[in-house]
Amino acid sequence: MDSELSKEQQNYIDISLKEKWTIPKFKAEHFVGHGQITPFGAIKQNFLELVGRETAIQNCEYEIEKLELDIDIENKKYEESDNEFEKRRCQIEIKHMKGSLNGFIRNLEHSKEERLMYLNLIEDLDKSVDGVL
Repeated sequence: MDSELSKEQQNYIDISLKEKWTIPKFKAEHFVGHGQITPFGAIKQNFLELVGRETAIQNCEYEIEKLELDIDIENKKYEESDNEFEKRRCQIEIKHMKGSLNGFIRNLEHSKEERLMYLNLIEDLDKSVDGVL
């Protein structure tokens, strides 16, 4: 725990890291997609949101793979080193990379959930009366 944070503040941080903060379906449906004037505007907005989530997923997958490789490299350096300072540096780098890795994994999960939500909204709109467009 950081010394300048109270237990309550640290608890807030823990909650923020453990909870899902994705956009609710109701909000996406009624204020993002159907916040547009026409059904075409709604479907277009949902597709734009879908592109954003797909790009985020690709970026997260790339960063995860890269960080996993970098962690393996640092672990190998640590194992092969006889220098105590180099070992400490490796430990610091590994700790930092694992924190980043966890963040990207969390973002990937959230982006996949939102991608599926927007796909479902597009399908629902396409099957509706307004889907004739």
